[in-house]
Amino acid sequence: MRPVKHKGSYGTLGAVNKRAVITFDLDGTLFHPRRGIHPEDFRLLCSEQPYWFAPATGRPLHSTRALLAQSGLFKDLKLPFPLILQNGAVLYGPREELLSHADLSPAVLEELADRLKNRNHVTILFNLIDAFSPLRVTPFGEECIRRYAFRVQPSPWPEKKPACSKIMCLCEDRAPLEEIFYDTKDLPLERAFSMDSILEFTAAGVNKGSGLQKLLEALEADNLPLLAAGDGENDLEMLKKADISFAPLSSPAEIRRQANRVVDTAQTGLLPAMIAALGS
Repeated sequence: MRPVKHKGSYGTLGAVNKRAVITFDLDGTLFHPRRGIHPEDFRLLCSEQPYWFAPATGRPLHSTRALLAQSGLFKDLKLPFPLILQNGAVLYGPREELLSHADLSPAVLEELADRLKNRNHVTILFNLIDAFSPLRVTPFGEECIRRYAFRVQPSPWPEKKPACSKIMCLCEDRAPLEEIFYDTKDLPLERAFSMDSILEFTAAGVNKGSGLQKLLEALEADNLPLLAAGDGENDLEMLKKADISFAPLSSPAEIRRQANRVVDTAQTGLLPAMIAALGS
């Protein structure tokens, strides 16, 4: 697909008329690991629409831009959508205007880092606003860094602990991640598996659902119909907030059970099914 030069205007915050807010996870929801993005989703994303499209992902901005650019969307352009990134820890308005970020408290970060430092089979990545600072990178972690186009900067650890908004633990085997999940339950943190190989931590109360609420307020859109789609545990709080929630047919059974509607995205795409649910 050719890169799209988006010519429409999504306006400024609170200054446009929109019919609904449509928010969606990227990996596994809008994008299939093998098939990429459905042509109808591609068409809708690169044309002016009477909706707020709001991607919601665990990725930071540079990785989100890389994913879209790989499919020919908005290459070398600022993303026109409002964005819920790093599982709600970092929010952007249209054209990549940084709205807010929520860092872990220094005390909790120090305790969590101490509990993670000897997990030798697990990659530990500390998410800054738009880069990663590694505590440890395994061969599997190196593969993930390449796959997700993560920008990694030299680590100041252990001499300095930089402020961070999310911590990622990556391991090919889910068992060590399950152990970390249960060994940290006493800490005031949000924890969720975005997939079997990725466990993510954000500050207490910071998730895609809370990030979505803040974004709705910034958009002055909290009175609009809200539709949400996702396929992972880190999407559940967002799905709970929606008037109508969606899960791809390829989602785990427990995620499909939480959604109001299940969509065969390979056949129809995701966004056409969400828009159709709004009616005329």
